[in-house]
Amino acid sequence: MRFFRGNRFALIFFLLLIFCSAMVVSQLMVNQSRHVELREYFILLCSKEYPEKAERLYKRLLRELEGLPNKTLMDDYQRTFMLVYPERQQPDNLIWKYHVSAPKAPKAPSSAPLKWPRKKNNLFLWLFPVWPRRVFTWMENFSGSAEKSFTPGD
Repeated sequence: MRFFRGNRFALIFFLLLIFCSAMVVSQLMVNQSRHVELREYFILLCSKEYPEKAERLYKRLLRELEGLPNKTLMDDYQRTFMLVYPERQQPDNLIWKYHVSAPKAPKAPSSAPLKWPRKKNNLFLWLFPVWPRRVFTWMENFSGSAEKSFTPGD
């Protein structure tokens, strides 16, 4: 009991942190399932021939394409692949239009693996890339060749 009284603010903080993390994760899951529901509803509207509602939903799905993860985009592509003939152009079919535009949206992964510098002397620029064009590295200063300098990309 004494432990809880002495550390109540830290315990409340950690409980609040855990609660907020759980809410963020649940919201992410809801957003992903919402996109899947919208895509399925769009397919249903197109198949039942409700062109006005399907057009509105198509435009909404296109707006959301840029913010979606690559896995969701590939799921969309695979789901619509079963419903259209990709070889034959069908500009009046909204599902075909969505199928064609879905693979254009994937982006390069944001967490690309870091590459080691090409030269030993570029280590400083690799760690701190926002420095002026001509920089003396600590390796050059340490070796005593301070008159040598280089520009990034050498």
